[in-house]
Amino acid sequence: MQSSTVRRLDFLRVVAIAAVLAGASGGCTALLLGNPSGGTATGSTTDQSLASDVRAAFAAARLPERAAIAVSANGSSVTLTGTVRSAAVRAEAERIAAGVSGVARVINQLN
Repeated sequence: MQSSTVRRLDFLRVVAIAAVLAGASGGCTALLLGNPSGGTATGSTTDQSLASDVRAAFAAARLPERAAIAVSANGSSVTLTGTVRSAAVRAEAERIAAGVSGVARVINQLN
């Protein structure tokens, strides 16, 4: 029997793939993924969608410790908060977020 953590990760992986595919098809997606660390995107649907796109990019890249990273968006700025184990993960999260369509600025507050 799978643990609830494994089932949750499988579910999040499927939702992230669906969000990426919806964005790639040109559709306007207002999909909001729950953040396991408790943070959620706030503001407009566009802000929520951008934060969701960043989380989907983390999942697609299989970023280590992505569940520990909270993502919020305000306009074209994305803020990353949380605690990760290494400077390499911190830098990789910033690089991935900066590569998401619609992101003009990444505020990296990861510890």
